[in-house]
Amino acid sequence: MFDVGILNAFTDLDRRIIQSFDFGTFKGYLAENFVAQELHALEVPLLSWQEGTAQIEFIMSDQGRVIPVEVKSGRNTKAKSLMSFKKKYKPALSIKQSLLPFTGRLDDSTLNVPIYAAYALRSLLESY
Repeated sequence: MFDVGILNAFTDLDRRIIQSFDFGTFKGYLAENFVAQELHALEVPLLSWQEGTAQIEFIMSDQGRVIPVEVKSGRNTKAKSLMSFKKKYKPALSIKQSLLPFTGRLDDSTLNVPIYAAYALRSLLESY
């Protein structure tokens, strides 16, 4: 969908559910859709990766680097798919987006970026 608000309207959820942010499993789709909109606005091609049950929502490239972007809709940021991707392809940098605040690098190669800051991904990559 080209707009998170319209996507949300199609769910036909009661406004009280929306206001309480109790979307259940649907909140993942909303978070991914929001990041997709922001990447599209940055003119980043919307590429993804899937192997078996592992899936990376977005793959960015920057200065010859392949950068996986994992989107988590909550505060639980276990990213098994990202770990699988990193183990297999060993990217120099990866990005995990979630509801957690910006904390910089989580480890040697993973940058933690809040979902709301998806608009700044390209400029953040210049720093790393």
